Amino acid sequence: MSSMNPAKANTHLRASKIKLSDLCIYIGILYVFKLGSISYLIPKFGVVYYGLAAIQLLLALFVYARGDVRLNKVHFGIAGYCATLLFSTYVNDVPMQISLNEVFCLLPLLVTADMLFYRRDIELVRRVSRFSILMISLNTFTGLIFPNAMFRDVTGAPTIFLLGADNSLIPIYMVSSVLEMYKRNLDNAACCIPVVSLSNLLLFSMLRDIASGKLVGVLLILFLTVAYLYKSFRFSFSFAVGVNIAFFAIFVYGQSTISGLAGIFELLGRNSTFTERSFLWAFGFRLVAMSPLLGLGSYSAASFNNLVRALTITGLFNTGNPHNSYLSILISGGLLAFSFVVFTVLQARVKPSDSLFNIFLFTFLLHAQVEGRDIVYIFFIVIVIYRFFHSDNQLSLREDSRAAIQSFI
Repeated sequence: MSSMNPAKANTHLRASKIKLSDLCIYIGILYVFKLGSISYLIPKFGVVYYGLAAIQLLLALFVYARGDVRLNKVHFGIAGYCATLLFSTYVNDVPMQISLNEVFCLLPLLVTADMLFYRRDIELVRRVSRFSILMISLNTFTGLIFPNAMFRDVTGAPTIFLLGADNSLIPIYMVSSVLEMYKRNLDNAACCIPVVSLSNLLLFSMLRDIASGKLVGVLLILFLTVAYLYKSFRFSFSFAVGVNIAFFAIFVYGQSTISGLAGIFELLGRNSTFTERSFLWAFGFRLVAMSPLLGLGSYSAASFNNLVRALTITGLFNTGNPHNSYLSILISGGLLAFSFVVFTVLQARVKPSDSLFNIFLFTFLLHAQVEGRDIVYIFFIVIVIYRFFHSDNQLSLREDSRAAIQSFI
C-alpha cells in the first residue's frame, strides 16, 4: 500500500509559526461541523455561523497577504471559478446576494484544509480529526435513537440530528475520513485506513437508507483495504477521473436514451431513474443549452424550483438543484466556470501518485454525480492532495498547464 511517504519528511516543517492560521483552522472546523439542529430550533442562530465564517475570512486574508501561507495554482483555479460565478450572475441580472452567498459558503472548509495541510502540525491535526469524529459519531447516534426522523419529525418538530440526515451530509463523513487518515499517517499508524469514520459512514447510510452513502462507503473500504493488503495495487488519477467521465456520459447524459439500464437497476433494487434524478438531469441540460458559455448565474433553491415549475408540465418536485454538481456548475457558470473546475482538479495529478488519495478523489467526484452542491468537497480533496505533495507551494502560473492535460490524456 502507498504509505503517503512524500510528506513525512515535512511533518514538522511549519509547526512553530503561523499561529493565526491555527485560529483560522479552529474557526473553520467549527463552521464545517456546525450543530445544524440549532439553526432549526433557533433560526437567528444561523447568524453565528455566518459570523464565524466572516471572522475566518478576515484572518485568512491577513495570513495570505503577509505571505505566511503561499498561493498556488489551486487557488488560481478556485478564484477563477468564483469570479466566473459572480460575473455570470451580474450579466444575467440575477441578485448578486445568491452568488456572494454561494462563494462565501465555499471558503470555511477550503481555508481550513489549505492551512491544515500546509502547517502539517501533528497536534493540530489530531485535535481537528478527533473533533470531526466526535461530531459524526454523535450524528450517527441520533440516527440510532430516532430512526424514522428526517429534518422534521411527524409532529412538525425541528430536526434532532446534530449535523443533518440526508444525502448532502455524506461528504462530511468523507471529510472526517480524510482527516482521520491523515492523522493516522502522521502518527505512523500501521494502517492508515480511517476505520472509525468509515464505520460511521456505513452505519449512518444504512440507518437512513442513503444509496450514495452505502456506495461510496463500500467502495472506500474495498479499495483502501486492497491497497493496504497488496502493495502492488495502483489506483491512478486517470482511472479516478476517467470512470467519473464515463459515468457522467452514460448515466447522466445518456441514461434516458440507453435501453437496458432500467432492468439493471431494478435487479439491484434501486429506482432506474436514480430516484427521479434522471428527469432533473434532462431538465438541467435544457438549462445549460440556454447559455452554454457563461451559464444563467447562481440560483437559490427557491429560484431553481420556480424555474422547474415554469418550464415543465409536471413541475417535478422541490429539489432545489439538479442533483448533479457538474450540471450545477454548467447551469450557473457555463463552460467557463467548468473549465476552471477542470483546471483545479488536474492539479490533483501528482507524482509520485498515491493510491489512497486517488481513491478519495474518485469517491468525492462520484458522489458529486448525484448531489448538486458538492463542488466545495471536490475543491477540498484537491487542496488536500496538492498541499500534501508540494513542499514548495508558491504560485507558478508560468508552468504550462497544457502539460498536465496532455499527461492526463
